[in-house]
Amino acid sequence: MHRAQLKTKEDELHKLKRELDDMLQRYHREQKVLLGIIHKSGMKTLSHHLESQLSPQHTSWLKKQRATLGQPVVSRRPFRSHKTRF
Repeated sequence: MHRAQLKTKEDELHKLKRELDDMLQRYHREQKVLLGIIHKSGMKTLSHHLESQLSPQHTSWLKKQRATLGQPVVSRRPFRSHKTRF
């Protein structure tokens, strides 16, 4: 009777050790995937940051407004010289 109980406990112990090994393998696999995602995201952020530093910066207010509007700023009334009479 004791031998049967001992055998049962040993089998249970081996089963639990296999489950623990499987859990550890899954944990390490998930950790690698998550670290890869974090690394990729960081590299993307760094790339965008570097690109923004290398691109020409709008310095004047008018240049910024033109870039924002996407078209040249045009006055609503055509320019008329004070010499021209209508």
